[in-house]
Amino acid sequence: MSRSWRAAALTAFMAALGGLMAPPVGAQGAQVKTQGTQVVVEGDHVRLRSGGQAVTISSDWRHAVKVTAGDVDRILADLGAVVAQDRVQLNLADDILFAFDSAEVRAEAAATLARVAAVIRARSVGDVYVFGHTDSIGTASYNEQLSLKRAVAVMRWLNEHEGIPAAILVGRGLGATQPIAHNTNPDGSDNPTGRARNRRVEVQLATREGVTIKPGLITAGGVKVTEQGVSAGGVTVKAGGGVQLPAPGAGTCAQLCEALATRASIATIGCMEGSFEELGYEMDSDPCDDLEDAIAMGGGKRATSLCLACQRAEGFDDKACSVVMKACLR
Repeated sequence: MSRSWRAAALTAFMAALGGLMAPPVGAQGAQVKTQGTQVVVEGDHVRLRSGGQAVTISSDWRHAVKVTAGDVDRILADLGAVVAQDRVQLNLADDILFAFDSAEVRAEAAATLARVAAVIRARSVGDVYVFGHTDSIGTASYNEQLSLKRAVAVMRWLNEHEGIPAAILVGRGLGATQPIAHNTNPDGSDNPTGRARNRRVEVQLATREGVTIKPGLITAGGVKVTEQGVSAGGVTVKAGGGVQLPAPGAGTCAQLCEALATRASIATIGCMEGSFEELGYEMDSDPCDDLEDAIAMGGGKRATSLCLACQRAEGFDDKACSVVMKACLR
């Protein structure tokens, strides 16, 4: 995408959002005032500002709601979070957050976003990134504007309703450029299930200093999934693509299952489920459901046997287990 095309798209977005003509957005610092805050363009991203100034961050915002480490672990598991490589990633389905073709946060999304805020309070170090994504229906410019509006809507909700400082929230609209599933089937027909997965708001945060956050990272060893990198069976490596999955070790699934007996935590549940699902496995068989319960109860030998039963039911192989081991049981 050219710089001029992106600038034009952001200009149109800001004009629509503010109900007025916005200044040119190619340069850092362009802004439009909306509802007491300003959406400020900084390169490819946007931030919220109050009166055009960065908000002074007080430590009190982290303690506005009392949550324990166990609470956060359960939230991460419930939301299917990816906890790996010194970052947390949450993929929020758009139908939970928004009505069709809308950038207004649903009232029903409050509980989910409150849990996202709890994770931010407990785990975030530095900026929190909110990436909007769409499916491939519609023009590129329309999808980028819609995805950016939705990212800003989530940022504003977290700020106004949960007190997450505007100064740490960074948004970007990616449109349909970062799919995690096929929008169409191999025969060219529509793939509603794939499109639904692609319509999402992705929240990423670092858990230590010095971590680079980029959109589209998943649990596959840091592989950035693109349309060319997704197959019916999960993530694949295309010739010349420069992307390599971790090499599977001997008996990696057996190693993974054995590790669950002693090294798994509640956070492992969501990480494993999200990782395998990103690789194309449904993880909805009875042994896999029982495995989650066993991990929540502390693992043990029952978790090992249920893990092997889950593998037989879902059919994942050592390559998939290698990815999950690296992401969830480092």
